[in-house]
Amino acid sequence: MPVPKPVAKEEQSKFMSRCMAFMNNENAKKPADQKWKRDQMAAICFSQWEKKDKKETEQSSIDEQEIKADEEFVKRFIAKYPQYKSYFEQK
Repeated sequence: MPVPKPVAKEEQSKFMSRCMAFMNNENAKKPADQKWKRDQMAAICFSQWEKKDKKETEQSSIDEQEIKADEEFVKRFIAKYPQYKSYFEQK
């Protein structure tokens, strides 16, 4: 059962409503002795919401690290091969 994931620019309240509706639907299919409690379903949905924020933060950190690494590479490259400097200048 894939739990819903937040979509771009979705508000937390909208996501939680959508996720809880999905979880309630899935819960209805389970035998009585295997049903989740409401707080368990909410925790699963909230966990999905928190993962969204974490992934965005991690991704932006990775992007920044890659940009810095690329910039350092270009600086070293130009220092070694100054004849190619014009290829890296912004136009």
